Amino acid sequence: MAGPIRLNRKYSILSSAICLGLVIVVYYMYCVGELPKFFSGNFNEGSLRQSKPLTETKDDEIALKSPKPPAATASLPVDYSPLTFSESQQKCELFFTPAYLKHIATHQLPYCESESLSAFQCFTAPRLTIPMTGGWGQTDPLCIAQGVSFRPEQQTGSEQEFGIQCKLRDLAAERANSSDVATELEGFRDRPTDWGWYWGDTGVGASLKTWKFENSGDIEGCTREKSDSKEWVMLMRRDSTDTHNLWHKLMEILQARHSLDAVRIAINPATGTPWLSDEDAAHVQLVFDDDREELLEPLWEIVTGKKPIRKSSWERAACFGNVILPLPGCGSPFWSNLLDTGYPEACPSQTLLTTYVHRIFEFYGVVQRPVTEIHKHPTITIVERKENRKFVALDRWVKSLKERYPQSPINVVDFASITIQEQIKLAQSTDILVGHHGAAMTHIIFMAPGATAVEILPRHFDQHSFRSAAAMRGVNYIAGRCMHKEEYENAVNGTPFPQDWTPPTPQGFNHWQNEEWTYLMDEDFLGLVDAAVRSQMNKLGSSDS
Repeated sequence: MAGPIRLNRKYSILSSAICLGLVIVVYYMYCVGELPKFFSGNFNEGSLRQSKPLTETKDDEIALKSPKPPAATASLPVDYSPLTFSESQQKCELFFTPAYLKHIATHQLPYCESESLSAFQCFTAPRLTIPMTGGWGQTDPLCIAQGVSFRPEQQTGSEQEFGIQCKLRDLAAERANSSDVATELEGFRDRPTDWGWYWGDTGVGASLKTWKFENSGDIEGCTREKSDSKEWVMLMRRDSTDTHNLWHKLMEILQARHSLDAVRIAINPATGTPWLSDEDAAHVQLVFDDDREELLEPLWEIVTGKKPIRKSSWERAACFGNVILPLPGCGSPFWSNLLDTGYPEACPSQTLLTTYVHRIFEFYGVVQRPVTEIHKHPTITIVERKENRKFVALDRWVKSLKERYPQSPINVVDFASITIQEQIKLAQSTDILVGHHGAAMTHIIFMAPGATAVEILPRHFDQHSFRSAAAMRGVNYIAGRCMHKEEYENAVNGTPFPQDWTPPTPQGFNHWQNEEWTYLMDEDFLGLVDAAVRSQMNKLGSSDS
């Protein structure tokens, strides 16, 4: 038995030697770069070669790439399929995202017969209808007039200043003759002047009157094909009812800019190109029909990139190739949403409002506060009103807040006393903004995402006000309610209620805007601010910023 055993042992030693030799050969070939290709997919080069730093790697020593994954994948579970949009989400998409501008661009109609020497093309913006604006219709107009003559009133000696050669289509007859045409014409009025009254006497219908447009027949030398000026002009009829209301003025500027943006993406059926080219957009001149110096006067530059001028400065006759009559400011979907009495879902999409706020920041040179900047001791800003809706015990409340939060900066500010730029910067640095419902609460849109707004609402006020704007900007929102004066006096001073007094109904309490004082119990006001402070401090976690 000894012989076979010694023989097996010899074979075993020989096999081991052969294997060891193969390993040495393979390793040598690898080191000199001659590893056979069929090995290339079976080794992790990084695990074998560790001696050379990356900076010394030669071209032929580049690490082997992992195989490219296939483009296709298996299906996800059905739970991941897009859910059907709710009505609120559909409204969000239509009114507060670029879909709003695309809708305007794709809903246009010529009002003049094709043989007319001038043209009048109108577009319609979708309207967020609420009871307060139900009489305005379902859409808002934006129009372009082409081939428009202008002569200053002092030259004509008459009321007419703008002349247009337009034979209006009979849209009423067209609707009556065809149900298909009637469907296509939905949202358009029979005549441009039918788009009449808006707040502040604004909108296309009012503009045609205030700018004194006349369909004046033949005007030699001024047609849409032959105008002595290729300059685009936007004729702006501003709301004169509240010239220093921040929200009103912001919405006017927003809708003017929306008008320009929509015309830039709308396709002119006659040319197949955008109505307003990028080159032409740089030369649009905005013109006011008034000589007022209003709030936010310089900010109007963000509409066209140029300073507006006044109609009163036009001293020469002209023939304009393109004249824009913009959307009314009060037609802004954000305006309507502010006044809505419902509670829509928060909009998950990037909103037009965010784009607008970024444009304002850029104009005023305001650097946006990083979302990651969280303050250990939140800055509290309280809006102080000087004429009406004043907080009844503000001094006492501020003293209590300073005792509760001694390290928190507490600002009591009348926004009307500082510049717009200072207002925006203050809003950016504020963690908690507290104020009664009014124009000053507009500053919610300028706050950093993650900040908190506390809005005190009138006793009977069904609109959800700035809550939706706060949601769109990522700002937390807390609301409180006032008391009636009689309720406050009874609770605080024990004053008996007047004989036969009953709380006014919502319908009978419409004078809240002119009330001198806003009544809240100490614990109610302080409790709202406490909740906002806790909301901010809860964001810190382990951070100690």
